[in-house]
Amino acid sequence: SLMQSMSRSRDENLLADLDAAIATWRTATGTPGVSATVILRDGTRWTGVAGLADVARGTPVRPGTPFAAASLSKTFTAALIMSLVDQGRLRLDQPAAPLLAGTGITLDARITIAMLLDHTSGIGDYLVNPKIEAPWAAAPDARWTPAQDWAYQTKAVFPPGGGFYYSNANYLALGLIAEGLAGKSVAASLRASFFDPLGLLTASYQAVEPSPIPVARTYRFATESVTETPAAMPGNGIVQPFAAVVTAAGAAGSVAIASTDVASWGRAFYSGQVLPIAAVGEMVDDATHTVALGSRLPYGYGVQVVAVDGRLTYGHTGRYLGARNVFRYFPLEGVTIAVMTNQSRADPSDLLVNLLRAVVGPPAG
Repeated sequence: SLMQSMSRSRDENLLADLDAAIATWRTATGTPGVSATVILRDGTRWTGVAGLADVARGTPVRPGTPFAAASLSKTFTAALIMSLVDQGRLRLDQPAAPLLAGTGITLDARITIAMLLDHTSGIGDYLVNPKIEAPWAAAPDARWTPAQDWAYQTKAVFPPGGGFYYSNANYLALGLIAEGLAGKSVAASLRASFFDPLGLLTASYQAVEPSPIPVARTYRFATESVTETPAAMPGNGIVQPFAAVVTAAGAAGSVAIASTDVASWGRAFYSGQVLPIAAVGEMVDDATHTVALGSRLPYGYGVQVVAVDGRLTYGHTGRYLGARNVFRYFPLEGVTIAVMTNQSRADPSDLLVNLLRAVVGPPAG
């Protein structure tokens, strides 16, 4: 564990509670490896790790171990799009289809940038089409193009703006739009705009740039038994879970990053250190729009606005087969918590709640 600038007595108890929470959760869930980071209002940080980043090699999870971020990546893509809006290079009410010319992706002319950001476009999701699994299994190390993805795209769920349906296809499209406007890859834009300026040294955009540290191997299970030996996901192990699914996801799920940097990102972004706080407010406030459309998940522009233990949070969850993560920024408490794991069977939100209670006490109203 790492702790900076904490006074001794009370804080030794807190450290013990945090360390116990992560160890207990890992054992209770049979999770191969887990890393969690807590940042308090004053900037004090704790990072706890438990288990293995690579089971076969016996490599332990370390504080800087990157994990496949899965849909946590959407927070970076949304921030990139909002930065283009802030620069006046894009409008939220702008039709998206003309910006995708030549990409192999076709959209209904009524779909706007805003509808892609908050999943109100109504478009289907190729990533959950069962037919896509066979080619992935046959060639896990293959690199997928957007045109290949679109061959598996499912039909629209409702007319544009007519409801809320969470679809990775929205963020694949947003990534391609950002690339067209910036004239460089999403990987290059995220590095120049966020990874390097914020010192997110463990972050990388998988399959486009190398990870500075090997990404934790991802694992699956055949049963619910917590003593079952985990099975590593297929492929060469460089891209996690494997290159075919990550490259198919594109800007919806390609980032790999350690819990330390996820927490730093959440704290910096949602407190207004990256984009003007008004832009962050616009992203958060849009959650009222998706709720009005019937969404059970209050979702703004790339941000989940949910209560955790009775407390308001901004953040995101992420899930691939073999990876499951969550981070939450608590604006009223000034606390940020990130939990990254290399399995998808157990929900790390349970551990996040236990860590939250250790630092702020029992549930709020």
